Amino acid sequence: MTVYLNIVVCYDAMMDTERDVRTIGETLPLDEQFDIVAHRRRRCILRCIETHGSPIALADLADEVAVREYESRLSDVPVEEVKRIYLSLYHKHVPKLADASVVEYDQKRHTVSLAERVGRVRVLLRLVEQRR
Repeated sequence: MTVYLNIVVCYDAMMDTERDVRTIGETLPLDEQFDIVAHRRRRCILRCIETHGSPIALADLADEVAVREYESRLSDVPVEEVKRIYLSLYHKHVPKLADASVVEYDQKRHTVSLAERVGRVRVLLRLVEQRR
């Protein structure tokens, strides 16, 4: 019970405005929001796009994710690992984020950008990152 109350207090304290409280579950169910931020790589993707700015080429995003996951320079990350990360972004993580309308993926340009709906998962993203 105490843990639940602590989470509720933290979650509530992180809401920027009353509008955030109303809209967080409006079009993206809370279970889907939790599912999005549950995977470390998806959290990393969102942070990379947010830091880099939108849109970002999928290949560049894979490089950024590799750098963050390895906590190293890109030149120190094995090329095969960067390819593996790229494929996981292309086939799994970016489509999941796009299906939830958290990111927009331009297939012609192979670019990813944040969508308006990302604001609804930012609160959970910050909460998860604080709890690490």
